[in-house]
Amino acid sequence: MIAATQWFKNGDHPSDYADDQQGLEGGELRTFTGAERKANGWEGSVVRYFRHPDVSGESACKHCGVRMHEHGWIDTLEGGHIVCPGDFIITGVKGELYPCKPDIFAATYDLERAPQPVTEQELAAKAVAPRVTAPGLDAVIVAEYYFTAADGVHGADEVPLIDNHPLWLLTFCVLVLKNGFTITGQSACASPANFDPAIGQRLAYANAKAKIWDLEGYLLKQRLHEQAISDQARVDIAASQYEDRQ
Repeated sequence: MIAATQWFKNGDHPSDYADDQQGLEGGELRTFTGAERKANGWEGSVVRYFRHPDVSGESACKHCGVRMHEHGWIDTLEGGHIVCPGDFIITGVKGELYPCKPDIFAATYDLERAPQPVTEQELAAKAVAPRVTAPGLDAVIVAEYYFTAADGVHGADEVPLIDNHPLWLLTFCVLVLKNGFTITGQSACASPANFDPAIGQRLAYANAKAKIWDLEGYLLKQRLHEQAISDQARVDIAASQYEDRQ
């Protein structure tokens, strides 16, 4: 099995912005994250812009007919190679990279598609016995509460924290279940500029709710186990009564 990415434009390779890099901003040197580099349209790290002093960016490629300005360049073990829009970038077993034309790729490799996620409808259609369901999880939740770590510290110590304190970026969700048991979930944001309280709460809720699956699964299994024991006990009693009548 090999890993391959079809490239059409700058930034298409998943490793193009995997690393942070230094650059100038306002005349000062600073570190730009991969997300910042991508948002600013910086050149990718794996497939770079095509540049050649003797080739005009407006000239047509002899392989695909597209302007050279829209091509990329990749360094390989055999030297540099031009990357045409639509070429596949293959990662070899030792991490080496090389481009491959689409027709050659199709003739050489079988594409392995990512498996489709299993839906609740599909599970329900195939179920022939009791099972834990997503609606069933919703039914056992009776209340939900949200707060940040900063809220907790302020409530405990009555000392307000500064607005940019890291604890404001850690969101907790507490779910109260029908039987009074509580489940907690959390969400942490790395970059203050990306923090959105509503999204933090949704992520914390999803994290907490996911933990209920195991609990409900255990309860269902226990009920089925107890039912099986009860059924077997009735069978044993019936058999014993039959033998007594003989």
